[in-house]
Amino acid sequence: MIRVVKQSSRGFLAGCAVVMLMLSGTSCGEHKSPPPLSQPIRIAFGPANVLLVSDFTRRKVLILDRSTLAPLDFIAVGNVQKNVEGRPMAVGLIGNHIFVGNAYTSTVEVRDYSKLKKKPTYTLGLNNSDAHVKKPVDLAIAETAEKVFVLDQLSKVVKVFRLDGTLESTFPNDPSILETPTAIAVDDTTQEVFITDHGTFGSFSGGPGRIYIFDFAGELQGQIVGEESSSGFDFGRPMGVDVIPGGIFVVDGVLGQVLIFDRTTLKGIGTLGKLGTNPGELFAPTAVLVDDATKDVYVTSANPARVEVFKQGGLVP
Repeated sequence: MIRVVKQSSRGFLAGCAVVMLMLSGTSCGEHKSPPPLSQPIRIAFGPANVLLVSDFTRRKVLILDRSTLAPLDFIAVGNVQKNVEGRPMAVGLIGNHIFVGNAYTSTVEVRDYSKLKKKPTYTLGLNNSDAHVKKPVDLAIAETAEKVFVLDQLSKVVKVFRLDGTLESTFPNDPSILETPTAIAVDDTTQEVFITDHGTFGSFSGGPGRIYIFDFAGELQGQIVGEESSSGFDFGRPMGVDVIPGGIFVVDGVLGQVLIFDRTTLKGIGTLGKLGTNPGELFAPTAVLVDDATKDVYVTSANPARVEVFKQGGLVP
């Protein structure tokens, strides 16, 4: 049965310290100093204590220390000398392989983490027209299932690849379900896929923002619908999503908040942050990532370009 939940405000989570970083080009040993953030899009966990942040404008994936947020290194996406443009959006890692969605070339490049400065080792679906990804706005990796779920915003579908780059499936079958999908997350244990969609934002005739829940077979299982409300909790432009046992975390680009939903009831149970540019505030946030072990919540924010951490913000009430 499809569940539809309309949301209302449930208040802020209390006691969440905030850490903020605006990268400034810290020295990086023998490597060239990592550039400052300009337009962070996606964030993912790397190996050990590392974060990966895609920067659309800088054409790079920045590598940060997860504890201090200090810049360690970067991956240059594209080759200016050969007139190959790089506009990284989606980013993820499994094993020693980094997956980077390049919006300019409409490809998902796969790189060896131990050889960051080398060319991509292979590209998902390169020789298969059905596997072509027009705009890889986000991706999620199911480690146990060994699958990569790539969200193609222009085609309005999810393309599921095996780790060797072979296209396995595409969903949803009904092309009218997704309007403007923005982000994707998966739960490898429950085999669920979560997709945020801001509908036709700004159009009086368009649909509201939504969070869709599919199973790994691509069948729609449920959704959360946001509509205009004076409560301040109803959402219109969900831009990023992550899931942990007990909670669905969605960052809204207009509200400037992380909205937290109960996994079982799909009801709102709290928020993190508020609209603004000061520490603890979010302006045009683009992605959210929750550390299931520490419960720290990482958020990329576009203005000013930065990464913020809500310490133990993932402690679901």
